[in-house]
Parts: sequence; structure tokens; C-alpha cells
Amino acid sequence: MSVKVVFELNLQEGKTSDLVEMMRGAFPFTRKYDGCERVNICVGQEDQTQVILVSEWASKEKYLAYVQYRTDDGSIAKIGSMLASEPRLSIYDIQDA
Repeated sequence: MSVKVVFELNLQEGKTSDLVEMMRGAFPFTRKYDGCERVNICVGQEDQTQVILVSEWASKEKYLAYVQYRTDDGSIAKIGSMLASEPRLSIYDIQDA
């Protein structure tokens, strides 16, 4: 079953453009990664330090394999260095309605 992943980030002041540029470089690979169906970055209109990464994956297991890859390549640590507070990760089953 496909899943939607919402990764909510509260960035340090001045780090939003750095993260967006990082994602522009990373997303072409991410979109080709096994199980990725879609991925986007959204920046808050009122508060640009509020950012969400929204993606859809063929399964939770495919997403977790991708997270392990990004942990191993240092991307997760790099994102962590831009945060003002702990991120929030939510994974949802996509339902037909």
C-alpha cells in the first residue's frame, strides 16, 4: 500500500534557501529511487522557517530504505544542522475515497 510521508521542519533563521537548494540537488535522484512516487518541498507563506517535505512511496519499507541511504550519505545530518527544533515525521496510509 502506498504511503504519504510528511516531514515537518522548523529551520534556523536564514537556512531556508540552503535547504531548498539542497533539495533541488537531491530530488532528481530521490524521484528515481526505488519506491518513490512523488516528492516536494513546501515553504510556509507566513513563516519561511516552517518547511515540509511531502512524499509518496510504494510502501513504508521503501521509504525507510531511502532514509537509511540518506543517513549513510550524510544528508540527514546536514538537514539536522539546519534545524531550530526537533523535526516531526508522520507516515500515512493512502486510502481510496
